[in-house]
Amino acid sequence: SHLYNAIFKGKGILGSIVLPLGIATMSIFGAVAVSGKVPSILWYGFFGVFLYDFGAHIATTFKDIELDRSVGIVTTPIQIGVKPALFLSTIATIGAFIVFILPYALGKAEPYYLIWVGIAIGATFVTRFPLLFKQTQENGYIALKGAFISELAIYPCLIGIIFSINTTTLIILIPLFLSSILLEASNQRV
Repeated sequence: SHLYNAIFKGKGILGSIVLPLGIATMSIFGAVAVSGKVPSILWYGFFGVFLYDFGAHIATTFKDIELDRSVGIVTTPIQIGVKPALFLSTIATIGAFIVFILPYALGKAEPYYLIWVGIAIGATFVTRFPLLFKQTQENGYIALKGAFISELAIYPCLIGIIFSINTTTLIILIPLFLSSILLEASNQRV
C-alpha cells in the first residue's frame, strides 16, 4: 500500500490494478513462505481477491472524487469516466464472485463455505447498489463499508475448505466485530 500511495495513487486505472495485484499476491508469498509451494486452491483466492479488490478500489474512489479532482489526483473514474468506471467495477466484482463460487461448484469446498461468499455478495450488493444510481461522497463511503465487511468474509473464506464452520466463524466474526466497534468509536472516515 505504501508503494501505491507513493507512486500509483494518481495513475488512474494503473493504480486500480497495482493495489489489488499487490494484495492478492500476498497470499501467494504467504503460501510459499509457509509451505514452499502454492496449493492449487489458492489460485481461486488470488484471482477472486484481485478482481474483488479491483472492483472495490474503483467503487470506493467515489468517496473522494471531488477532492481528488480538485487537487489533480487522477483516479479511474476521473480517467475513464464515471459510467465506464462503474461498469468496470461491477464486471470485476461479478467476476470475483464467480471465481469464489468455483471451489464449491467444483466439489472442493463444503456447502458452508458459501455462507461467507453469500455474506460478501449481500454486503457488496446492498452497499454498492446506491452508488450505481447516485455517485456521491456518502454513497462512496457506504461502498467502502460494504467492501470492508465483504473483504473480512472473503479473504478467509477459503479456509472453510480446511476448517469447520465454527472455526471459520470465529476467525471471520471476531475481527469484523472488533473492527466495527473501533471504527464507530473513533468516529473517523477512512
